[in-house]
Amino acid sequence: MSSISSQTSVACALLALAWPATTGAADPAGFAYGSVTRFLAGDTPAPAGPGSYRTDLETASAADAPVVRHVPFGLGKTVARVQPPAPTFANGLAERHYVGASRERIDDIGTHTADITDCLERTITHLDFNRKTDLILPIDRPDRPSAGENRADSGAKATDDGSVFFFTIETRALGAATVEGIPTHGYDSRIAMTVTKPTGERTTSDVRVRAYYAAFDEPSFGCGDVRPDRSPPGDADAMAAIDLALHALHAPRPDARYSIRRTGPIVSGKRFRLWQSVDIAGREPGATHLVVVTERGDVRTPVSDADPIFAVPPGFSEIGEH
Repeated sequence: MSSISSQTSVACALLALAWPATTGAADPAGFAYGSVTRFLAGDTPAPAGPGSYRTDLETASAADAPVVRHVPFGLGKTVARVQPPAPTFANGLAERHYVGASRERIDDIGTHTADITDCLERTITHLDFNRKTDLILPIDRPDRPSAGENRADSGAKATDDGSVFFFTIETRALGAATVEGIPTHGYDSRIAMTVTKPTGERTTSDVRVRAYYAAFDEPSFGCGDVRPDRSPPGDADAMAAIDLALHALHAPRPDARYSIRRTGPIVSGKRFRLWQSVDIAGREPGATHLVVVTERGDVRTPVSDADPIFAVPPGFSEIGEH
């Protein structure tokens, strides 16, 4: 197990405390966008900046889709994330997102599937475009993962061992840039994250976040405490550490165990990110090194709940869970 693992054994439990539950929905006029997420392990350098969304979308869309498992089926996608990303993930995972006021649809282009969440009907509909089938499941089913569940361990509950987190954040502005036809402002942040356990064991990771933000906000969507698991593949502990670092960078919640010392501008996590690169590496020998690059484009507005994209396509047959 990597040294990052020792930093994040309680990360999921702490994240549940750090992020307030989503109780509101998006603005009545939502929007749609495409995304590509790439996972680069080992010594693969992080890209210097945006500029390849269209090419990367085509590459990710054409690549063989990775094998995923549904936990539970239709409620989102997760991967057995105990090893660094397979080479396939370097090609990227291509998705299309549609966000309304009470409905959201996410298409997984590589697997030819989609999940439609309906907060009013309290359902999640899983579409399989290869088989032309749809599976409708209730959001409130007893066996769905709960908000505090550690999905990286298929249902095992994360425990909070009382670790203390200290972040040093240095941010500099990169200036204005047009990304996929949209004006943005870029920021480069270097984060040192140190975790001290009650036993006195201390580990540190270095995280670098480079991102370009639009002037409008990320679409806000949620059905109460429902947080569909669309966790990306990769090292589970590294992904949890990245979440913690981004939380400290964008929206630190006052907590006696979270200490943050920062210089430079404060970056708002509400703004829509057209491009983001996160590079994380532990300082101890054998620590995980992972780069996660997210590119977005094809922004379309508005999208309302009445958009046909939220309906089951004609010719699909409803199936039962199996």
